[in-house]
Amino acid sequence: MTFPSPITPVGRGPGVEPPAPRPKPDSAQDPVLEEEGLLEGLIRRAGMFSADLKQRDLGTLLLLIIPCWIALFAMLGLEPFTWQFDAESSEWRWLAESWLGGGSGSVMLVKSLALAGSLAVLAAIVAAAVWWRLEGLTLILLSGGLVYSYWQSLSSLPSSWANPQYQHGWIVPALTLLLLFWRRQPAEPVSMSARLAGLGLMAGSFLIRLGFAYFRVKTIDMYTFVPALAGMFLLTGGWSVFRWAWIPIALLIFMYPLPEGHQRYLTGPLQRFNTIVATFILQTLGFDAFRDGNLIRLGEEHVMNVVDACAGLKMLTIFVWLAAVVIVVAGLEWWENLVIAISAIPIAIMANAMRITTAGMLYGVSPEMAEGFHDSTPAAILMMGLAVGFILLEMKLLSFVVVTDEYTPAMVPAGGPARQPAARSPRAGGGFPLIPGPNRPEGSGNSGGKMG
Repeated sequence: MTFPSPITPVGRGPGVEPPAPRPKPDSAQDPVLEEEGLLEGLIRRAGMFSADLKQRDLGTLLLLIIPCWIALFAMLGLEPFTWQFDAESSEWRWLAESWLGGGSGSVMLVKSLALAGSLAVLAAIVAAAVWWRLEGLTLILLSGGLVYSYWQSLSSLPSSWANPQYQHGWIVPALTLLLLFWRRQPAEPVSMSARLAGLGLMAGSFLIRLGFAYFRVKTIDMYTFVPALAGMFLLTGGWSVFRWAWIPIALLIFMYPLPEGHQRYLTGPLQRFNTIVATFILQTLGFDAFRDGNLIRLGEEHVMNVVDACAGLKMLTIFVWLAAVVIVVAGLEWWENLVIAISAIPIAIMANAMRITTAGMLYGVSPEMAEGFHDSTPAAILMMGLAVGFILLEMKLLSFVVVTDEYTPAMVPAGGPARQPAARSPRAGGGFPLIPGPNRPEGSGNSGGKMG
């Protein structure tokens, strides 16, 4: 004689019909999307991009025209109409000196390339204005004015990225452009509420910029480019464009350096914390180590100084940005995204503490090896590998916490069928390149937001 268990997984009790399979997200129902890789996805989206260009889609124009303006101003900064560099006014002299060895020949080559590139980009902008007609011309002029008004801060970014603390900065706009291209959807007709909201967002950004410019706070002035750009997308493309564009645009904040005051406030506590953690780990492993301020004394012979560069601020900024990218592309639940966001800073700090610990361990082998390891490429690979490994392990553990509908327990009354669980929205699936976002409706290549 058998007794039914009061709790039995759905579809596993006696005489119980297995439940129908869960519906997949719209993106997963398409076999092309389900099986395509990164290259196939890029090719397919390039075709969609070309089709929307022919249909005069305003969101596509905005995604195309802003990089064109930035490229044009950058090449004009090379002073293509003069055949010599003014060392005081040109911020691009390093192109000829570092890439081409300097000299008059390299200067003329850089100037010639800049002149040809400027004319080509300018021709593309004029062609876009002709093709998109009046509304497109308005968008082109507005976007050009936005880039021009922020060009002083944008043109100073290469010098900020030359700082080892922010060498990752150039990756941020490149990946943002890729995400915008990947998530792009056709524009719909722009409502008045979208125009007013976009105008308000841009006006608020400019007011904040003026306020901080009055007090000569340069970094905050640079930051306002991000909400102003989001407002531009909302004003010209409407809510349909803003939905897929605002998250990648928000990630652009990571291409800017932190304010100098914040760097000073963060560096000291990070130095002390990393020194404490590294000393504790070394002592736990049996090394003769004790802390003296920001110094780690290893026995009686060696002293390791945890200087400002060891604070881990670079690792912190890179990994927080990386965690934000994972949140965008992984398609996790909101609470999983929240856990990843909260854990990003502790993981980055612990990864940097492990670098200092490894350098301390190497002092027992060779002091020269330890000092060379600290700022070396293997140390950077170790830190990033540990951090990425921790976040992947965290995502795996979080996936175990989620109970899918197929294995949801259900009450099985004696002699009756099991009660089916309430349907839940399926968990968004897939990592890159299956980026979740608004789905492209059938025939959307010819839908609203076009000029006739």
